[in-house]
Amino acid sequence: MNREIVPILFNPSAGKGRALKKKNQLESILKNMNVPFKIYVTQSEDNLRFLIKKLASVSQMLVAAGGDTTVNIIINEIKKMKANVSIGIVGLGSSNDIAREFVGLSLEEACNTLRKKRCKQVDLGVILHEGRDLHYFLGQANIGLGLFVNRFVESMAAKKPWMGKNPIFAGLIGIMDAYRKKETSNSLNLNSETDEISGNYIVGLISNIKFWVTGMNLCPDSCPDDGLLDACFVNKCSFFRLVYIASKAAKGKHTALKDVSTIQSSYFEVESDEFFEIQTDGEILQKNNRAMRFKKVGFGIIPKGLSIIC
Repeated sequence: MNREIVPILFNPSAGKGRALKKKNQLESILKNMNVPFKIYVTQSEDNLRFLIKKLASVSQMLVAAGGDTTVNIIINEIKKMKANVSIGIVGLGSSNDIAREFVGLSLEEACNTLRKKRCKQVDLGVILHEGRDLHYFLGQANIGLGLFVNRFVESMAAKKPWMGKNPIFAGLIGIMDAYRKKETSNSLNLNSETDEISGNYIVGLISNIKFWVTGMNLCPDSCPDDGLLDACFVNKCSFFRLVYIASKAAKGKHTALKDVSTIQSSYFEVESDEFFEIQTDGEILQKNNRAMRFKKVGFGIIPKGLSIIC
């Protein structure tokens, strides 16, 4: 496997188009490290899925060079295929929370992991709906404000590209817009194997990794190989209270706050009298190009369900 040509699925639109500017640098580092590779520049999401199916049938590894969503798409495609493929990660997106967890943020760190090709079995989250595995996630699934803000940022980036290149600023504007429109929270019941909570939550996060939203340490006790998912639910609160909670969460110091509930479990069930949507690793779950809406859904863990190059 050491001299196998490394197939890299390169998403040029990741990071709102900033990824393409790093392509030459990525190639230069890999050549200097004597890593045999071939880059496949994806033309669209459909093209990405086509390449995954083509390459996963002949290669022992696939590298996602893009954002969290690129990683998420690759994982879901190989799970559908039941392909025995290890996943490499080069973080080129806006958030890069998955890359931050497993390989680091610099191109040198990511390329060095590809050079070493050391594989590790890690847990994989799964969303369960109507008796079947609906979707897989390596990072996290969230309900509430994060989803509203993501939709706002995507919309604004299409109109004002400069905003898409400033994700933290765009996210702040998105939060303010959500508060203005009163689209900040969901009434949810969360049940685990040992705990039950309910309320009106501005953030409902179920995670397999520590980081969320460009490195916020929202689940500081999370470990991607402990057989558990971590839930962090934040009560509905004022904008200024949320800013305070976020300042604490940046360093993982928020878990003792009265507004915050954290639970670890191998299974969670979320239900509500109202419809809610789910975002996984930057991607809003869709069917027929429309956001899926749920009133009851499960979140489980597949212990050591994925091989990661890290």
